[in-house]
Amino acid sequence: GRRLVGVADLHGDFASAVQLLQGLGLVRRGAPEITHDPETWTDLWAGGDAILVQLGDAVDRGHEGQRIWKFLWALQDERKGDGEVVLLLGNHEAQLLAATHGHDQDVTLEDKCTYTRAPMEDCVRAPRGASFECRDSPGREATAHDCFAHAWRHGFMGSQVRKRFRENKMKVAHQVGDLLFVHAGWTPEATKAVGAAAGRGGAGHVD
Repeated sequence: GRRLVGVADLHGDFASAVQLLQGLGLVRRGAPEITHDPETWTDLWAGGDAILVQLGDAVDRGHEGQRIWKFLWALQDERKGDGEVVLLLGNHEAQLLAATHGHDQDVTLEDKCTYTRAPMEDCVRAPRGASFECRDSPGREATAHDCFAHAWRHGFMGSQVRKRFRENKMKVAHQVGDLLFVHAGWTPEATKAVGAAAGRGGAGHVD
């Protein structure tokens, strides 16, 4: 049968996430080396007909949750042949989409700074309330926190998640044979919140 791999809770550690996927034989090694630069995210899939299920919580705690999701989307879009990349949401992504109370308590300042165009050192050392140009909203200036919040509620990150839910490329659950994949602690309330944020009655099909 096909190889089935489940990975969860990457929590903003981009380098370790890439190393893990390479170690599992799902992402290529060698030149060009995969770096933080999306220009190097080409010809990524090395898993043949394997099924990769990413079970959510790619954001928070570490500093590069945004980059991990963009990498996973690139991997999903270019995977070759019969390979499959299934992307599920965890409770941390659900909180960001729905902007629930305390949704950013696990988001580091460094992570928020990645949503601006400012050099990391300048952003981290800036006085409280300093404004920067938001990365995915050219011309929009706001604090690092507001750039981050806007990206998930109305900007690129939220829009991309909603688009992929509509296309059934992102889900809250996925079934393979008699195995059901879902992020731990997912509740009906979380499903409703994500469904509302995604602008649809449900939040992805169970296949």
